[in-house]
Amino acid sequence: MTRRLRTTWRYLVVDYSSRSLTHRDDVLAAISSLAARMHSFLCTPYLAGLWYFTFIHDLCWRPSVPQHDNAPLLPPMSATSSHYIPTWSWMSLAHAVSYSVLDTPGRFIPHCVLSFHVTDTDSQFLQPPSNPRITLRGRLVEATLTFGTVTSAHLHSYNSTGGYSNVLLYNAPLVPTEAISPASGEKVQTARRGREGDVVDFFRGVVYLLDLGRWEPSQKRLTGLEKHYILVLVPSVDYPGAYERVGMADESLLYLESVRRRVWGAVPVGDIVLV
Repeated sequence: MTRRLRTTWRYLVVDYSSRSLTHRDDVLAAISSLAARMHSFLCTPYLAGLWYFTFIHDLCWRPSVPQHDNAPLLPPMSATSSHYIPTWSWMSLAHAVSYSVLDTPGRFIPHCVLSFHVTDTDSQFLQPPSNPRITLRGRLVEATLTFGTVTSAHLHSYNSTGGYSNVLLYNAPLVPTEAISPASGEKVQTARRGREGDVVDFFRGVVYLLDLGRWEPSQKRLTGLEKHYILVLVPSVDYPGAYERVGMADESLLYLESVRRRVWGAVPVGDIVLV
């Protein structure tokens, strides 16, 4: 039953994220009663649209626009809003999201673990968590992101040491910025999510790839349709020492498990703070 409830919740996420709301903060109130009801069955803390016990898998949402090039700029920050919706939450976007696997029987195998603890008293249904920081323990690989407009580059690719390359499905068009890397402590040329009024153009910058986990189908005839989930992060300007989510690698592009092990296997496990 719990698995069916988790699937039902992800369908609700897909539905509510696609609705036209006057203000993005409205989604908090719109889904709050359903979250409170679901909480009584799941019995796990609720964190801005995600659930503590399935947090790693819940992080595997992605923009649902047909092409990642169509993702819109985020609306301007509200000067009157006291809420900071963390970038790890699907609620932080201004458009619809989806999960690549919903109904197909299978299992999710996490490659990182939660390194923070919350209780049911931390569940806040009408507002984001008072502390947006969450800590994961996993493997992080530095990569180079080459970003361009639709007219100059249809694919937005990045390469990391070890030969991994993929396409970035971004949550919003990106703009260049400078930030202090939590990994090296040095200032790097990187990116941030663009908002209305920003000018989006071609640039190259540093991003970081977090190996979240993989999904395997339960039916042998579907072998070869595994999904690998790689979260794409940038150093946060507003929260030094933390990372912000800017998108996912395209999990529909199959790569060998041996590639993942070669690229991430040599990287030591460490704490990664997301906001």
